[in-house]
Amino acid sequence: MNIYRASLWLVLTVAVAANVVASAAGSFVVGSAFGLVALASGAALASNHYKNRHHTT
Repeated sequence: MNIYRASLWLVLTVAVAANVVASAAGSFVVGSAFGLVALASGAALASNHYKNRHHTT
């Protein structure tokens, strides 16, 4: 795993945790912002996976 993917996993984990905490505290604007960050990092992880996967036949 390279540093880019590790960083994306870290950002995803922190953003999801912050989203849960902010939403539970009633701050839906902040929770939504962290949700968008989580969505973006998840999409970047998926894109990176499909771009760098190795096909076996």
